[in-house]
Amino acid sequence: MIKLMNINQKTNMKLDKKSWVIIFLGICVIISFMMNQKNKNIDGSDIKSLHDSNSVLNKTNDSLKRVVELLNNKIDSTMVLINENTIELKESKEKIERFKNEKSKIINLTRNMSPNDISNAFTVYLDKRTKGDGSNR
Repeated sequence: MIKLMNINQKTNMKLDKKSWVIIFLGICVIISFMMNQKNKNIDGSDIKSLHDSNSVLNKTNDSLKRVVELLNNKIDSTMVLINENTIELKESKEKIERFKNEKSKIINLTRNMSPNDISNAFTVYLDKRTKGDGSNR
């Protein structure tokens, strides 16, 4: 019998906590309804001024959207130019490296040649170039 009383007391305590929470939430709901009633007393002129300011803000928003669109188009075209310039820069760097390598090859070849051999090689090069057989490096 004593054990049954302890169980009932614990159960009542849980219900008491729940009921306090429910009462507190009910009071909060009643207070919030009372506060909302004060905010609903808006005049027609207030509503009209809010509509006017809303239409002005919509126009401003539309003009800002147009400006953003134009700027995005400019950014896109600039990005295309940057990509093209990057490609050209890469090609130019490759040409410069190739010319540097060819320069060192020519110097090494001419050191081992006599002046007559150099003039003969230069003549052959010019003949090929004028005939169109040589590559324009």
